Amino acid sequence: MRNFFLLLFIIFLCTGCKTDPSPGGNWAITRIGVLPEPVSNQAVSEGFVNGVPYLYSFGGIDSTKLFSGIHLRSYRIDLQTGIAERIEDIP
Repeated sequence: MRNFFLLLFIIFLCTGCKTDPSPGGNWAITRIGVLPEPVSNQAVSEGFVNGVPYLYSFGGIDSTKLFSGIHLRSYRIDLQTGIAERIEDIP
């Protein structure tokens, strides 16, 4: 049964999700805002507050990429203005 679902998943990936035949698809990357510091491996989510879209960044690791660089800082970026601000750290 597990192999059956794996096969269905592979078929879906190969046929169902690509609308553009080129290898990269039709992606357009636009810089909206910049966090106050470089962060990798963070949890990222979109949320709305009073109808305003925000991009949230939780935790992560700083540019040193060392164990000591892991942090619990959180940020949000207003997607309409591009302004980033630090919010309360994750517990």
